[in-house]
This record gives sequence, structure tokens and C-alpha cells, in this order.
Amino acid sequence: MSHFPVPGRNLFTGAIPAPGSGPQQWAGAPSAVRMDDGSFVLTYRRRSSGDGIVVVTSRDGEPFDTELEIGKEQMDSAMIEWPALARLPDGRWRMYTS
Repeated sequence: MSHFPVPGRNLFTGAIPAPGSGPQQWAGAPSAVRMDDGSFVLTYRRRSSGDGIVVVTSRDGEPFDTELEIGKEQMDSAMIEWPALARLPDGRWRMYTS
């Protein structure tokens, strides 16, 4: 059995800060993929005045650089949520969202 660090017992760092302070300002519902070279691709929902999905990358899991932002307007939708990433065998990406 592996030893997984249980929250509250170890130090941790939040990967993505909230986009602002106050009600309905948060970043969450993440999906992450670790690449063969050890880098990370992460996508999450940003809840703020500019709701949308954000795709970020990191060489070691901290810090992250923004690669792409997709607004609900681009999807012709009232809102977009719960992004999930999948890497295809040919190297392309697919993102599922509701």
C-alpha cells in the first residue's frame, strides 16, 4: 500500500489562486495530466465576472503558466463547467466540458 499524503497532515500549496476576493470568486473543478517529461497540463473553471475555462502548464507542478482561456461566449453557452482533459494517442488534446 502506498502512502498518500492526507490533507491536513502535510504542507500544501494551492495551485491556482481565486481570480478575486468576495463571493463567487474562485478557481476549481480541475483536471490534470502529467506528461512523459514530468511536466503538467491543468485545466480548471474560473468563476468570476469573466467565467470560463483556463488551461495552464507547469514544468514541475508549481508555478503554472496560462496557455489558453475559453470564455462561455466562445462556446455560445450560458456557462461552462467541469473541464476534463484527455491526451489522444497522436499527441492532440481533447477537453470535455459540461
